[in-house]
Amino acid sequence: MIKRKDIGFFLLMGLLSFGCSLNDIGPQDPVSDFTLQVQNNLSLNTLTWNPVKVTGFKEYIILQSSSDIPPTPEPVVTAETRVMKRIDDADITTFLSSDILFTPRVCYKIYAAVDDRFIQSGNVCINQDITVFGGFHDRGNHLKGLDQMLMYDRVNALFSIFDYKTGIVDTTIPDFTFSFPVIELSKVNDVTNAFVYDQSPPRLQKYTFPGMSPQNFKDFFGVLFAVNVYDQFLFAAVEETGKGFQILRRSNLSIVDSDPGMFGNRAIGVFPGDPLIVIEAGDNGMNRYAIDANGKATLLDSKSAGIPQPSLQSMSANNSQYLISGRLGTIINRNGEIVANLNTNQNESVLMTRFTPDEQRVAFISNDNVSQKLTIANISSLPVITKELTFTLPVANYADLIIEDEIIYVIGVSFATGNAETFLLKYPMTQ
Repeated sequence: MIKRKDIGFFLLMGLLSFGCSLNDIGPQDPVSDFTLQVQNNLSLNTLTWNPVKVTGFKEYIILQSSSDIPPTPEPVVTAETRVMKRIDDADITTFLSSDILFTPRVCYKIYAAVDDRFIQSGNVCINQDITVFGGFHDRGNHLKGLDQMLMYDRVNALFSIFDYKTGIVDTTIPDFTFSFPVIELSKVNDVTNAFVYDQSPPRLQKYTFPGMSPQNFKDFFGVLFAVNVYDQFLFAAVEETGKGFQILRRSNLSIVDSDPGMFGNRAIGVFPGDPLIVIEAGDNGMNRYAIDANGKATLLDSKSAGIPQPSLQSMSANNSQYLISGRLGTIINRNGEIVANLNTNQNESVLMTRFTPDEQRVAFISNDNVSQKLTIANISSLPVITKELTFTLPVANYADLIIEDEIIYVIGVSFATGNAETFLLKYPMTQ
């Protein structure tokens, strides 16, 4: 589904199949020096044009299309051509186009409304830096140091090994074990495993990676909300009486220790040290545990404040100092203290968060029920959060964010063409 930003565009939806003009204010007045330039940087297109400094200026109207935009007397929207932006300030002469069309080639044209006429630029087309392939891969996970990531196509019940550097799907493996899986990749002693689980019915399965040969599995007796894999142990949040928090052995998924824990949806944060500090965080509170070298848990304390609507574990972010999860992007430190929230808008939800390699910034996807955005924020001076960049994203289901070499790889699923397609977009960390 492609997002429509302009209210006026919605009013004309019923006429799209025929093509329609945005206004009827007279013929085109061509101006030879009104030019548009488009510069491509990864999946981001920067549009620039010379200002229209004339009396009677009303607005710039930017069109985007999957094919050439013809020189019509006034702006025309069709099934292929849409309005990206209307700008009523003559001094604004640049626009970042990050809400892409899922086509190999994209075209732009800009009109300037002046009194009772339009001035138009030429049609400019460029090839896009995007990767699109078939399948509903809305679940995925990557591991630092590996170019291959694991994805699951829920429509065709396939695991796919996707190289996000080359944009190539290397292998697809049928697997009908799961319906809505959560995926965690983990490497210990040069051995990489995939741990995949459904929340309900609650089954955890261990695989080799990238071979995806099934090894051990474990069935639980209640909803399996979260699993966090750390070295030789797995930490699980389960809706199970008397065993809400469980420590499992990586080797065979057997229980090492357990605690009554909490009930309800939770996310788990693991913080290195001796002992390990593990936090299970729910809507209404947190438990903080010390885990010794043998996997035995000691409850350190309980907190009354929690994470509003914890995210899926694979959508949360966890590094050596912080756990970030939930609708507000709540940031919790290893002491179980809420430090800040990425989002302060109650009408907006944080969908997914990732740390940059230096752990000084985060990238997160949010949804305000109208649009979806990718934001890069500096968290080096918490509780102060500085939002550095924001890109508008296509409305889609997102599977993973990967930050590497000053590039943010964004993987998601779209129905823009009528069929489920998985896409890979790339955005710069700086401008």
